[in-house]
Amino acid sequence: MNFNFKPLLFSKTSLSVLLRLSIFMIGVLALSYNTFRIFKTDGDSMSDTYYHGENLLVNTRAYKKDDPERYDVVLIVDIDRFLLGDDFMVKRIIALPGETVELRDGIFYVNDEVRADDNWNDTIIGYHDFTTGELVPDHPLKFKLLPNEYFVMGDNRINTWYGCVDISAILGKVIN
Repeated sequence: MNFNFKPLLFSKTSLSVLLRLSIFMIGVLALSYNTFRIFKTDGDSMSDTYYHGENLLVNTRAYKKDDPERYDVVLIVDIDRFLLGDDFMVKRIIALPGETVELRDGIFYVNDEVRADDNWNDTIIGYHDFTTGELVPDHPLKFKLLPNEYFVMGDNRINTWYGCVDISAILGKVIN
């Protein structure tokens, strides 16, 4: 039995369906390109959550309507380090706008309390003194975040950058 597919492939209905499907696929690709980006980690500041060289999926529209929440992992642009090629950082939000952040004896306090829900609050923030082999806590600090500022740091509390970032520096939320 011979069946001729040629009339079906070139009919007006087939071409109409193919055109609509093509337009739909182009729309999906354009939307996903502007919503999700793949980013490769560089460094160990987020270990044991993410490791050096790991690919992360970042939702760049996550904070268009909603504000970042405590413990979100975010991708941050660092304009000051742009020329060095080290312009993106992956960090965890620890404190929200208007909160008071304090580093005392190597422990971070938010509004004068150690956060019980912070999985990493038992790690001393500091550096290793190679002459004595001891962990030395970082210098104390205390400040209140401005209305558009978030306090961020990496999960590897011994080997991480921490500090305040403006909401405009947060490019998106890591979702994997």
